[in-house]
Amino acid sequence: MQPTQPISSRELRKAVSQARRCDDESCIALVRACPAASIDGGNANGKTALMLAAQFRPTAAVVEELLRRGANVDTTTRRGHTALIFAAGRGRDATIVTLLHAGASACVRTVTGDTALDMARGRASPEVVALLEHAEATGGPWRSFVDDPDALAAQAEHAKTCAVCRAKLGEAFPDDASNEADRREAALAAETAATSERCRAAEDAASLSRALVLSACAAAAASRPTPVRDASKRVLGPALVDAAARDAPTLLRACADGALGRALPTRDRRPIRLVLEALLGGGAVFEPAALVDFARADPQSYATALELYARGGASEPTCATELWKIALEALGRRLHAGEALGVYGVLAASRRRRKSEGGATVDSLVHARAWGVACLPGGDGLDAIDALAVTLGVGAKYSAAIGAPEPPPVAKSAPVVAYASLPPLEPVPTSSVVWVGDAASLDAAGAAVAAASRVAVDTEWGQSGDDDPAAPPALIQAAVGERVYLVDALTLRRTDALGRFVEGLLYGEGPLLGFAFEHDRVRLEALLPAAAGRPRRLVVDLQRAGHVGLRDACATWLGQRLDKSEQCSDWERRPLSHAQVAYAALDASVLFALHDAMCA
Repeated sequence: MQPTQPISSRELRKAVSQARRCDDESCIALVRACPAASIDGGNANGKTALMLAAQFRPTAAVVEELLRRGANVDTTTRRGHTALIFAAGRGRDATIVTLLHAGASACVRTVTGDTALDMARGRASPEVVALLEHAEATGGPWRSFVDDPDALAAQAEHAKTCAVCRAKLGEAFPDDASNEADRREAALAAETAATSERCRAAEDAASLSRALVLSACAAAAASRPTPVRDASKRVLGPALVDAAARDAPTLLRACADGALGRALPTRDRRPIRLVLEALLGGGAVFEPAALVDFARADPQSYATALELYARGGASEPTCATELWKIALEALGRRLHAGEALGVYGVLAASRRRRKSEGGATVDSLVHARAWGVACLPGGDGLDAIDALAVTLGVGAKYSAAIGAPEPPPVAKSAPVVAYASLPPLEPVPTSSVVWVGDAASLDAAGAAVAAASRVAVDTEWGQSGDDDPAAPPALIQAAVGERVYLVDALTLRRTDALGRFVEGLLYGEGPLLGFAFEHDRVRLEALLPAAAGRPRRLVVDLQRAGHVGLRDACATWLGQRLDKSEQCSDWERRPLSHAQVAYAALDASVLFALHDAMCA
């Protein structure tokens, strides 16, 4: 809504800097309500609304509106910072491009000697860094604040309250809660330097994997409230570029999903994604032939190889075709579809589809198709993806995702025909399925879990869970012996008893069996009251034995067919249908038979 009264430059600066509280649309309305003469009004250090928008706004919409209203694109703070330098320091690609198109100068050096190009390296995309390099090389006369008396005085004053500046000078910083953001920034700066040293000291791929994973963990710990991905990209980006220049094949081996997994200090797989996202967005360049060798050696990392090829700007038809074949084989085996999505979900602008839309399988196919259109000579071979979508049972959902009519049926592959001929798994007897919908029955289920030598766990979630990967589940299935407890987490969500039950699941004695359990763990932990400091129960994730779906694992190890027709049904409706109850119970109880078969 357009404000009815003009606002001051101070009010505008405050609104612009609060991106989480004031969305772009509301902020643009405030920009229009600010008199043109006040648009460039700065604070005591000369920081304007344009600079704050460039620094704190993740999109360029507010910056564009400020420029339309006449904001000076090259105004500097007392210490020599411009809007372009602030945008580069946060890796705001769209904002950097907008400012350059508006005539922003890249030839400004701050009092500390930093330029927009210096700030962008390791933060902005390689394409935007190249734009800044060109702008700096052709930008004309330089403005330097390195020896400017007023800038030096402002810097001395600023250093009194800036942890980053004091850290550069080797000075201690007072332990004051009001300076938490500055201390985190200093921690990230220190971790960046430490990461470079660890990567240079690494003697082989295994030690380099450990160095990268530890750095991703440290960056994540120091990042709040800075987004974790941005922090890790800033920390890891420069070291990855340096490592690629020194020994690209070793770096690729170090960044393989399996190598990073072995280097994890915990079972939390987020550091793997942070490393891979930093690799894809950090500007490291690899030879196409090296990427083919990488994909052949570790097919689970096919998505990373595809992205690195596409981002490197190479055009090697032979290598592109070979990468395409490797990707098709990996997709056909469904190797780590969910983990691959985690890598390129943000970087490739691929949205996370709900289970009812085909989920990670359709996302992976759509991504592979988009890559093929961009990189394959003449787009040859795309029909193979269409056929594969039908073979994997997501033909209609895949067609809807790419906006094409549903393809005609094609001959199914031998594995699919063999699967259809398998005998079905026997359902769990009704007498063994216990519905848990109140606190008393939940306490009884918790006692059974506590006394069990092993427990198998699965979860189901509804539409709200599709929108938020960390949302609590709607249903928790816990198999204990011959019984399966179906816990109505939707009804019991706000009770203390549910928190105690989940705590017993995750922090009890004996092994916990799961399948792709990381997704379940994140949702279950959303229900915990507080369980920090306790040893986590040993988790046996049966997916890691073959990196396939549960249906395929049952076919491979048990020789039986698992019905997954209720997987995408509405798990937030009550009461559940008989088919949903049977499906949910079997998904948990079958893990016992699967585990026994794998251990035989």
